[in-house]
Order: sequence, then C-alpha cells, then structure tokens
Amino acid sequence: MPASARSHGAYREAEHHYRNALAVLQSVLESSERDTRELSLPVALGGVMTATRGWSAVETAEVYARARMLRGELLLTEDSTNTVEADRAFRTATDVARRQGAKSWELRATTSLSRLLANRGRREEARSMLGEIYNSFTEGFDTADLKDAKTLLEELRS
Repeated sequence: MPASARSHGAYREAEHHYRNALAVLQSVLESSERDTRELSLPVALGGVMTATRGWSAVETAEVYARARMLRGELLLTEDSTNTVEADRAFRTATDVARRQGAKSWELRATTSLSRLLANRGRREEARSMLGEIYNSFTEGFDTADLKDAKTLLEELRS
C-alpha cells in the first residue's frame, strides 16, 4: 500500500476518533471545563478534516466555526470584560460558516454574537443580524438552535 494511502487512512481513522470524542463531550453537562476540553478537539480535528475533506468542505467549516464559537464563549466565561475578543471570535465563526454554507453553525455563532451585542446595548444590530439568518431557514424550527434564536429574537423585539 502506498504511503499516501496509508496516511489518508490514518487521517480518516483520526477523524472518526475525534468525532466520537466530541460526541462524548457534548453529552456532558455544560461547563467551562467541558468547553475548554471541547475546544482542543475541534482545533485538532480541523487539521484532520482539511487533510481528508479539503478546506472547502462544509464539515471542515463546521469544525473551525465551532472552535471559534467556543473560544468566544470561553473568553466571556473567563472574564466578562473580554467582549472585544469574544466579538471577534463570534464574527470569525459566523464568517467561516457563511462562506462554507454551514448554516446551522452560522446560526449558532450569530446567536452568540447577538446575545453579546444585546448585552452591550446594541440590541437593534443584534436583532437585525439574528433576524436575517433566522429568516433564511425554511425548516427545522423544532431544533434547539432555532428555538434558542427565536427566543432571543423575541426578547430583542420587546
């Protein structure tokens, strides 16, 4: 077997194990420790995904968007004054997800960014941004992410 084929197989196997580890972590109750551990996995998985699927794959974008989003959440958990850095992380996550067509991750990142903006007194910007992505969905309104976005939109409208 050529070395490149063995290498590709190893990347596929690593991808499988990283995805399993992420699934296990996501079953644990939310905490900053879980988020810290989870952040290390998407960062490592990103390189594997790029090698196995390519940079332009939606799955690769989802991994990088998730990592950026987690970074923003952790920055705020560690110190609530980290708003500028968290804003940058959420915007990067949103941009990556949008460029790659990963709408569910775009919604998640935009929801986090909108929540941050609202807390900083920029409610109209938050409402407009979140409304745009929320209104682009045509199905899946019973999912946790869309329910969360809808609840935040309703809060921002009042």
